[in-house]
Amino acid sequence: MKKFFSVILILTVLFVSAFSSIAASSQYEIEVNLSQDKLLPGSEVEIFGKVKENGNGYSNTPVTIVIEREEDKSKVFVKELMTDSNGDFRTVFKLNEDIAYGKYDIYISSVGIVKVVHFTVEKNKPTSELVLELDKTKYYSGDTVKISGTAYKEGAIVSYTPVIIKIFYDDQIKFVKELMTDSEGKFSVEYKTMPELL
Repeated sequence: MKKFFSVILILTVLFVSAFSSIAASSQYEIEVNLSQDKLLPGSEVEIFGKVKENGNGYSNTPVTIVIEREEDKSKVFVKELMTDSNGDFRTVFKLNEDIAYGKYDIYISSVGIVKVVHFTVEKNKPTSELVLELDKTKYYSGDTVKISGTAYKEGAIVSYTPVIIKIFYDDQIKFVKELMTDSEGKFSVEYKTMPELL
C-alpha cells in the first residue's frame, strides 16, 4: 500500500511541475514595419521592428529576414540579425535598378514565429518622352525611312539633348544613330531599308 501511495505521489508531483512549466511559458510576438510599401527600382526599403516576450522587448535573439518575389518565389535578399538590448531590429534593402516589377513578400523569422509583410515594385514613371513621326506607315525593300520627332521632359521641349535611334529586325539591331536635338527639341534621321527587309 505504501508503494502504491508513493507512485501516486510521484506522478502527482510530476504532473503539477509539468503543468507549472506550461503555465509559465513565454508568449512571443514580432512587430514589423516598413518605411514604405510601394517602391521604384533603385530605391531603398527600411525594415524594422521588435521581438517581444510577454509584452517586453526580447534582447539578443536572432532574426532572419528573407525577401522573395511573389510570382516565382525567387529570393532577392537574405539577412541574419540580432535584436538589440530593447528587442529592436532594423535593416535596409536597396533595390537594384533592374529589379523585376511586381509584388514581394518579406518573411521575418524569430523565436519560432514567422511574420509576413509585403511591398510592391512599380515601374518608373518616365520624366522624358519622345514624340516620334514616320513619313509613311508602310515601306518596301530599298525605301528610305524618314524618322523625326521632338524631345520633351516633364512636358517642356528639351533643346540640345542626345537622342539614340535604334531599328530592330528579328530581334537584331540593324541601325543605330545618336543625334542631338536642335534649339526647338527636334531631331530627324533617314534610314534606307535593306533587301532582306521584304
